[in-house]
Amino acid sequence: MSGLVQISRVLALAAALATGTAQSAELGFVWVESNVGGASGGHFALSLDDRVYSYHASDDGLLLLERRTREHFDFHYATLENRPLHVAFVELSPEVFARVRDGFAAAYLAEQRALTLVEDRRENLALLEALLGDRLGVSARGAGLLDVRESGADEALVLRRELEARLGRDFLQRAIERLEGELRAARLDAVHGDAPLTRYRERLAERAALMALRDAVGLDARAIVPADPTPLSLAEAAGLSRLRERLTDAVTELLASRRPDRGHALFLAAARHHVVSGSLVESRLVLLDPLVRDTPALDARELASRRAEFEAVAYHTEKVYRAERTRLRDLGPDARGYQRLEEWAARSAEYRAALAGGRALYAAVERRPPERRRLLATIATATPRGELRESLAAARMRVRAARDALRDVRGYDLVRRNCATDVIATLNRALGGTQAAREALGGALEPGEGLGFVPFVLFEQVRERLAVTRVERVPSYRERRLRARHDRSIVGRLREATTLTSTIYRPRPGDTSFLLFTDDLFWARPAFGLVNLGWALGNGLAGVVTGPLDGGSRLERGLFGALFSLPELAWINVRKGSFDASTLASDDGGR
Repeated sequence: MSGLVQISRVLALAAALATGTAQSAELGFVWVESNVGGASGGHFALSLDDRVYSYHASDDGLLLLERRTREHFDFHYATLENRPLHVAFVELSPEVFARVRDGFAAAYLAEQRALTLVEDRRENLALLEALLGDRLGVSARGAGLLDVRESGADEALVLRRELEARLGRDFLQRAIERLEGELRAARLDAVHGDAPLTRYRERLAERAALMALRDAVGLDARAIVPADPTPLSLAEAAGLSRLRERLTDAVTELLASRRPDRGHALFLAAARHHVVSGSLVESRLVLLDPLVRDTPALDARELASRRAEFEAVAYHTEKVYRAERTRLRDLGPDARGYQRLEEWAARSAEYRAALAGGRALYAAVERRPPERRRLLATIATATPRGELRESLAAARMRVRAARDALRDVRGYDLVRRNCATDVIATLNRALGGTQAAREALGGALEPGEGLGFVPFVLFEQVRERLAVTRVERVPSYRERRLRARHDRSIVGRLREATTLTSTIYRPRPGDTSFLLFTDDLFWARPAFGLVNLGWALGNGLAGVVTGPLDGGSRLERGLFGALFSLPELAWINVRKGSFDASTLASDDGGR
């Protein structure tokens, strides 16, 4: 995933803080204009209230349904990717609107279940490999929030004493012994299904969580955000005290529950209890870190070259975090908003650390509860080694079968299954078929019919065939900035017309090589396109010389720049330039 996409999802969530309320009975058909790269064909989506559903091609060839807030969607496409949006609205009765909304939600959840099935089967395969000695252990969500080397930690002793007072001093030990007996007696015959392996993994994670509670294991220092030096106010301390009591109840309820996957839930509730206890003792706010740091969103070199801009991002993120912190005093028993506080504290700390340490910047792809993983050692079972080998072969086949089944249903195809065709297919299913859709929408659409697999063609079909009440155009970021500029002189316009002199845009490698913007003009576009073509070819030739030094990147930008300049000769604009979060942070218009 590109750094642009990852960074966009950081600040797109900031834009979502200003969420507005859409009319509850309006359905919006969204066409996103094209830009370079994978966006050159445009994009299509469906807007429902403050949610937008759209299909995206993944790196492994799947077409997956994505759900975002409307503000997040607009920020990502119209602002960061600088692509105007066109939205055609159709009014629906509340009952029909609810059917569409529920149909897309059901499709999204069904797809998530299918993806989870593939991931679960992969983890079961990893379990068998660990039992056979081919892996060091089994990865467990949440286990890495606690550090097994930190037994007898003060904050963990607080929770253990509370649990012993409620459940008895030997409750945890007896529960651990029972689980260990189950694990040793397990027969992992996975030839006939995944259930035995999944149950073993769940019991293994639960045992590890119980051992952490019994031994009063403290937090892993890598799992927390550096403490906020601002002292807790009395109101904040009161809110955290209420939260700690609720977390104690949550751990107690989990220990008494029969839910099979309680390992991660126990780790998370215990870790949150520990940070809240630590916060109250130190009178400083300590929080878990939910960011998953795998692929850097931005490398250290680019971060350093644009330091002033990213300092603005850091300032903006810190401001959002401070706004979230003010809600601590109002924390109720459900701790609503606490996860947002964790998220923004982590984002703010990540920017500060990257800027201070001159290292790469990481950014979470999506909001999720903290789930830092750790490998758990397996316990030998009663299953003979030969049966484990047979189960291993069967598990590999099931992983392939689940992956292939998902690809059969959700495999991407440029013409037959893309962002445009599947939005309409899902809409028709939600409404109960083509005839029901015709009655609800004032007309009918069929997936891919009449070049309807092309986003802008489908949008024209929507306008022509359906009972559209209004069409809204969301201008791109550069358009908004140009309109807001105070300098409307000829000199000012000329300055903003080129990528070299613009005060709004800064060249980005992914935008390819071009000199003049053509997205805000029409009749002069072929002439500008001819200049762009010459500029790109010239840069490509220069790239032949610099290739040994830059790995051919300049040559590549030049060749693709020439390719995307050709449509401009026929009055067609594809390339618009793009922006990253750093360019926008200090500008309210970027929201």
